[in-house]
Amino acid sequence: MKRLLLAAGIAIAPTFAFSQGSYLDIMGIIRGDSLGAQFGKKVVPAGDVNGDTIPDFLVLATGSQKVYLFHGKKGGLDTLPDLAFEHKTQLNWLGDLNNDGGWDFGMRETGQALQMSIYFGGLCLDTIRDGFVKGESSGIFGGDGFGGYFSAGKLSNIGDNQIVSGITAKGFDSSRFYFFNFIQDTVDSLPFKTLDLEKREGNGAGPSEAVGDINGDGFADLAIGRQATTVNGKVEIFLGASNFDTIPDVILNPPSYLTPGLAAAFGSKLFAVGDLNNDNLADFVVGASRTPLLYFGGNPFDTLPRFVLDRIADHFVNGGDINYDGFNDLLVGRDEFPITGFAYVYYGGLSMDSVRDLEIRELDLPFLARGFGQTVAGLGDIDGNGSNDFAVGSTSNTDPDRGYLWVFNGLLPSTDVEDGKALLPRDFTLNQNYPNPFNATTVIPYSLSRKSLVRLEVFNILGNVVNVLVEAEQSAGNHKAQWDGMDSIGRMLSSGIYIYRLKVGNQSETKKMVLMR
Repeated sequence: MKRLLLAAGIAIAPTFAFSQGSYLDIMGIIRGDSLGAQFGKKVVPAGDVNGDTIPDFLVLATGSQKVYLFHGKKGGLDTLPDLAFEHKTQLNWLGDLNNDGGWDFGMRETGQALQMSIYFGGLCLDTIRDGFVKGESSGIFGGDGFGGYFSAGKLSNIGDNQIVSGITAKGFDSSRFYFFNFIQDTVDSLPFKTLDLEKREGNGAGPSEAVGDINGDGFADLAIGRQATTVNGKVEIFLGASNFDTIPDVILNPPSYLTPGLAAAFGSKLFAVGDLNNDNLADFVVGASRTPLLYFGGNPFDTLPRFVLDRIADHFVNGGDINYDGFNDLLVGRDEFPITGFAYVYYGGLSMDSVRDLEIRELDLPFLARGFGQTVAGLGDIDGNGSNDFAVGSTSNTDPDRGYLWVFNGLLPSTDVEDGKALLPRDFTLNQNYPNPFNATTVIPYSLSRKSLVRLEVFNILGNVVNVLVEAEQSAGNHKAQWDGMDSIGRMLSSGIYIYRLKVGNQSETKKMVLMR
């Protein structure tokens, strides 16, 4: 990977070692074309729109009010856009509405508070909209806000696909969700169904997301968050069906281990994240404020979260198979402007856990990146080298802010990395604890192939470290550590699932264990 030189004259060192001992290449950095452009506010994969078999991507710049198309290019990143959609202030990925194999998009035109334009992707993508949907011009649901929540999926057999748009009434405690049909390459601009949700018992109606098929019946499903203030929040799920109705089929309530404040905020954010464990069912993230809970699809669907991720965060997407193991991974952005920012990767898999596998900090980058982590996107293999690449935006909300998009190469199965750096073979083996489940004491066995610095730590399901069992340099060979179910200051912990992680040098592995009192 050669060094890249930005137009601003900043040389980018190509390879950085991040947490877990993995090496990621910074493929390149794309910056906004002017001060105040706020380039990178939203990034979505576009698929292959120019027929070269290499995927492309779209980037929103809210300050300059444009959406840019960047073509992937074999051998490297092209930092110059190939197409610009003028006068755009919003960008949404909608999947394949017209079933032509290309991905389609929603965009808001500047000054059009009551409309969202639809653009068909694939080889026909151009700057002329292919349709639009519109909200109401008067009444309590008229005015700004239409399209604030905007997603699509096959919710019913009424049409080929359906688009869902939500709006909150100005000055009223109610929200309306509009359902638009898409039939034979035509977007019906008038809704065929609406759903009104009033604020009841403190529960408002917040984000909505067509999360995909969570129960394996062939229809996409709709989730609507109902965060609250004085009572627990909830998420209402409307299962897709031949005749889709507006009666919730599943209610998700916050797990009992959330604090009252987080329980009230449960449902404040919703993210569709694709299939992370290869069961052909859709998975999704529910936010309780900035605390994310991951739910796996299932039939029957499990109303308890798989786990709480180990870091607070703001943005969640399917990052593609970043570590080349056959499973899609969860890509997470956490914007802590003006302090710092982060991007995390949680590897998908049958035994996916809540401990992050890769971490990119703003402080690791070659120069200051204000707002780093404000947006994240899985892009696919945009440089044709065999790895699945991803992007992280650094665009703060301050003016004049140009905005930057950091593009990273995914990991390759080979060990060839510039400057002699490589993904080293695993230097240790971590075994399952025994007994498991356990009541009083459990043993965690592991082995080292060489003398190494070792740290063995235990996390609760919220991702907090509760005890460090080993932190020392140890010789090669077999080792064991015992844990008595106590925290680091000797307090007895409650029953539940705990995670133990062994870090050897810059490598690590995690496993789960169950404490039963």
